[in-house]
Parts: sequence; structure tokens; C-alpha cells
Amino acid sequence: MKKFLNIVLALCSLLHFSLQAQTKAKPRLAVVDFQIKVEQAQKALGTAMSDLLIDALVETRRYFIVERSVLQALRQEQIMALSGEVDAATGAEVGKLVGAEYLVVGVVSKFQENTGGGGLGSIVGGKALGGIGWYTSELGITVRIIQATTGEIVVSEKINQKESSIGLIAAAATTTGAAGGSLYKSKSMQTAMEKAIVKAVDVIGEQIPGSDGQEEIAAGDSTGATTIDITAKNLDFATSRLFAKSLEKVDGVKNVKSAFEGKTANLKVKYQGAAENFADALLAAEMPGFKLKIESLAPKKIVMKIEK
Repeated sequence: MKKFLNIVLALCSLLHFSLQAQTKAKPRLAVVDFQIKVEQAQKALGTAMSDLLIDALVETRRYFIVERSVLQALRQEQIMALSGEVDAATGAEVGKLVGAEYLVVGVVSKFQENTGGGGLGSIVGGKALGGIGWYTSELGITVRIIQATTGEIVVSEKINQKESSIGLIAAAATTTGAAGGSLYKSKSMQTAMEKAIVKAVDVIGEQIPGSDGQEEIAAGDSTGATTIDITAKNLDFATSRLFAKSLEKVDGVKNVKSAFEGKTANLKVKYQGAAENFADALLAAEMPGFKLKIESLAPKKIVMKIEK
């Protein structure tokens, strides 16, 4: 009987361990469109900002992000309520509807693009294009994390980002949006948005560490897949995301994880083959918009520059 009890206890212990492993899943996050609280910014900026944040969170591979279509099924008044003071009842109701553990909401509270200079003007087709000048852009956002089951605001963090750049000061840019599809006029605002999103991801990571992704085992690991470190220079944040997605389409690639700092993307790629083979595959692959120059090649590391 004692031996039998020992076996039962052992089985219970294994079952407990198994259940713990199964429940260690990625936190489920729902990102709501940012609310616009300033007249200078268009309403469409709210969707653009949430898209940037969703892409950045997906790239961490630490969270399960609820599909936007699920959020769109909610009543508009429920979404609007999330941009202000959220009561427990509203947060809990939204959480149940979308099946998320946490809701991430944002507010754009400052959006300024100031210009100076403009000496080198020109006229094309009878229309003034303006001149080259100095842009100073400032973006202010507030990011809130809401525990969906209770509606409690876990954190509310203000992020302010100010950037400067030299660019074309043009009336056309304010309507056609040469840089941002009419959402902004300058490279400095694009940079401010990108850096603000990086800070927002850091805020979320501090409050919701997420899964380290160790439970995800690439299918090729047991059949010769190699983890190759790639350093890609001369990229901005948005372009680095596009580059990472382009790498996923290269034959033999099993997994791509990326990080971004300054003008450099650091990527870890699981590839079915050696780094030398991967370099050849990269040069042969069709990657519109990217001209690669490989600067160095090691058994598990590639350093390259993206030329424009």
C-alpha cells in the first residue's frame, strides 16, 4: 500500500508540473486605437500609432495580441470610455468581450511640428514647393495598461519625445504627407513616433514581463537549423520592421527575432543551413526596397549595411 501511495504522489507531482507548464502561456493583450486629444493631429493618427505599437509588441514574441477585428466588434462608446477614466465595470466588460487579460490604450496629447529656415525655395509647374529648413517635432502620448478582468488601471505613463531634422518645408507636404501619408510633414515627427513607441513597449514590458518564448521551439532545431546573428545598419525603426518581415520570406528561414537601436537592427534568424548559405540566399532573394551590402561574415554572424 505504501508503495502504491508513493506512485500516486509521484503521478500527482508530475501532473502538477505538467499543468504549470501548460498554463505558462503568453499574456493576452488588446491594443485599442489611440485617442487624439489635440487639434493639430488627424484622427487617423490614432490607428497608425496603435498599428506601430501592435507591430512592436508582436516582434517581442512575448505576448498574444488580440486581432483588431475583435476590437472593432465592440460598441464605439466602450472604446471611447477607455480613453478617459475607466471604471471597473467597463474594463471588465471589455475584457470579457475580447478575451484579453490586459487592455493597452493610448492618448495623443501633444503633436507639434515647427519649422524654421526655408531659404532654398523652388517652383515646379507653377506651384511653390517651399524650401529646405529645420523641423522641430514634439509628440506627447499617455499609455495606460488596464487589467481587463477588473478594469483597474495598472499603470498610466506619460511619454514625451522631441526630435529635429532638416527637410523640405512645403505646402504640398501638409496635404499629401510626403513622409507620413498626410499624418505628419517631417522626418523628425516620424522619428519621434518611432522612439515613443519603443518607450511604450518598455513600459508594457516592465509591468507585463510576458513569456520569454522558450516554449516555442523552431521546427528546424532538430534538423540542422542555425541561429545566425544579423546586424543591419542604416535603418530606421519602420524600415527595420519591414526588413525583418522580408527575411521571414527567404527560403530556409524558420524564425526571425529582432531588436532596434539607433539606426541598427539586431536580428536572430533560425536558418536551415550555415551563415554562408544564408548570405547567398539573401543576395539572391527578391527584397524590393532593400539593397544589401555584406560587410563581414562569420560562422554564425553577418554584418551588413542597407544602401538606398
